[in-house]
Amino acid sequence: MPKEIYGDIEMLKSLCESRKLLLIRDTENEEAFKAFVTLILPPVVRKTRFRNLKCYKPLSKFVSVPDEAFALLILENNFQKWEAYVQKNIRDDEQDGEEDDEDGHPYEDPKKMKSRYGMETKNWSSHRTAIERYNNFVIMVVEKRLGNDQQNIEKKIVEDFLRMQGEKPPQQGMKRRFYEDGEDGDDSSNELDDEVAAVKPIDSFL
Repeated sequence: MPKEIYGDIEMLKSLCESRKLLLIRDTENEEAFKAFVTLILPPVVRKTRFRNLKCYKPLSKFVSVPDEAFALLILENNFQKWEAYVQKNIRDDEQDGEEDDEDGHPYEDPKKMKSRYGMETKNWSSHRTAIERYNNFVIMVVEKRLGNDQQNIEKKIVEDFLRMQGEKPPQQGMKRRFYEDGEDGDDSSNELDDEVAAVKPIDSFL
């Protein structure tokens, strides 16, 4: 996958491993954020909606704060299992039949691995630590979305998606389509232009 479109997956993985996903919207982690946007957000937002709007509206205009925060929580909860599946597929493709790693330790079966927040309960989303973490993500997203640097990052992501589809971004100074309201013709009644400050932390997902 071209890095200029999909971002830096290894950087995103590093943030997950170090539990620093609260820093994902920092400017120095822009490539990790881009990877999160392209790989993790679409299923949470709905793939069709994401595909229809990604080239014409900045992220904050069609992805709600709760959706972005929940996508971060899902990523943090499951990235180890997902990575284990990736490694398993690589081993299966090589068809070497090896069941141990280079040090002779058996590979962990992804199906038997527990997610980060599922280690103490089957319903991981009701785990108190997971809920607290989600609330921290909500607070971070609300604060970060208000910064001018975030508007520039989201603008560049839109331009990258446009290039991927073979369209040229508008020249500097021209009014961009995604800054205009009601032009996309796609479920405009469901636009998410509310003030992000209205979002509040939760006590439970239920």
